[in-house]
Amino acid sequence: MKKCITPVEMQQLRNSIDDVVVMDVRTPEEYNEFHIPGSMNVPLALFKLESFQPPTGVVVVTVCNGGGGRSELAADLVNLAGGSPAFYLDGGIRRWQREQELSDGLLHVQHV
Repeated sequence: MKKCITPVEMQQLRNSIDDVVVMDVRTPEEYNEFHIPGSMNVPLALFKLESFQPPTGVVVVTVCNGGGGRSELAADLVNLAGGSPAFYLDGGIRRWQREQELSDGLLHVQHV
């Protein structure tokens, strides 16, 4: 099973099905600085608690700063728990933000 998805693939997934949960696993401070609209902040430390129950019956996409560190571990933990397939966002919030800025710039240029 593929473990990571690109920002474009995540958006396609969010557009095609309703049951996609984007879990930002960074600290609350990092999340409050900037986050993907519609994401929920679930710091990685919570994933490590025995009482943590990941959502079931949905597709989970985990996000951290650069993708592949905290978010990969969180996706692995969700997958191990079963009940929901999980992916981590390749390149994390930084790549998502860069791609958003590029697409916004292209949209702006097209409308001028």
